[in-house]
Amino acid sequence: MPQKTIDCFSLPMEKQVLLSLAMGNEKRTIPDGLSQERFLALSKKERLLPLIAARIRRLPMAEQTPFQQLLAEQSSARLHAVEQMRILAFLMRDFARSGIQALSLKGPMLAISLYGDPAMRYSRDLDILVDERDLQNACARLEAMGFTEVVDKFHKTPKRRAVQERGGEEMHRVYIRGGICVELHWRLTFRYHQTFSSLWERHTVRKLLGEDVYCLNPTDELIYLICHGAGHGFSRLRWLVDLYERLGAADTDLQTLYDRMAELKVESLLLETLMLLKLLPGFRFPDVKLPRFSMTGDGGQLVVCYDASLRACFRHSFRMLRALHPLLLMEGEARGMAERKYLRLLPTINKKKTPLGNLWALMQPCAADLERFDFPDRLYFLYYIVRPVYKLWRMSPFYRRGQDGTK
Repeated sequence: MPQKTIDCFSLPMEKQVLLSLAMGNEKRTIPDGLSQERFLALSKKERLLPLIAARIRRLPMAEQTPFQQLLAEQSSARLHAVEQMRILAFLMRDFARSGIQALSLKGPMLAISLYGDPAMRYSRDLDILVDERDLQNACARLEAMGFTEVVDKFHKTPKRRAVQERGGEEMHRVYIRGGICVELHWRLTFRYHQTFSSLWERHTVRKLLGEDVYCLNPTDELIYLICHGAGHGFSRLRWLVDLYERLGAADTDLQTLYDRMAELKVESLLLETLMLLKLLPGFRFPDVKLPRFSMTGDGGQLVVCYDASLRACFRHSFRMLRALHPLLLMEGEARGMAERKYLRLLPTINKKKTPLGNLWALMQPCAADLERFDFPDRLYFLYYIVRPVYKLWRMSPFYRRGQDGTK
């Protein structure tokens, strides 16, 4: 069997401390040079604040003193989680009474499933998946309940919305009432094809505050979480912690999961995620030993053995890992080029492979172009002219001189 050895990934000191605290490992103190404000900001950015606060509360009172600001923030986040639970239960009951089939994604239901407590996993919004045929009715119900639609500046015209939907963008409508944000989705993901009817046939029902809440079944949910986290370049450590909890559970059948993802042509994302959980410091993910491949830790290295029939799939996963590692180290604008390189490797429905298709995709305006150049719908064709010109300009030395502040 082919074999590959990979050195374990490094992480910035701040992220290592966050993971150590979130996973309940030994390292518990804020390192020198990292202020409490910076530590709190990182905890919130990585969406690990609830887990870290829970670990800190288990420490002796004397050791909790440096973390008082963090604990206070989590107290307010818990109140937000309780309100989200109440609104979600109310929405799902109203949708069911209106004949709208709706599935709850992530949010409080995932937090209860993984951690037994909705406040242990911070969610900025409530994600709800509906059939596209029920979308307008669902929007009307939200507006009747006092929610107001937030118009996305990238999709504010009919032409822009239609073009981005055809291009495979993850589309949703955003509604807000008070401090609660609801996102209505009508497509699960554009990484693989899955009809709403097939998801609904396999759905599970969970109780929330006495109400029935319809959710993805465990396998569909796990595949979605993997594709969602990988699609965002695992830009938040919380997604990896979630997958660590779910994939490392004793009742998870990795072979069945791999076979299902292979049918959807996204098995390379599962391989990437498993290797990542074995390569990053802080995780204690068990060795993976399946009939056609295995992943075992060897000190500071990961040893991967795989059947020859999986050679192409593993090569693709190794390429994604190499492209992803810089993203885990970088912040802000420095991620731009590395992120684009990584995203090009990800599987996407109807991804064009021909040279002509790649050229056409290069000319398609992206969200940043729609923000940068605000053309009306009747002049939409200008995006196809401006985009290649602007890309060439960004590649020129004149653009780089301006960015460096030199003349």
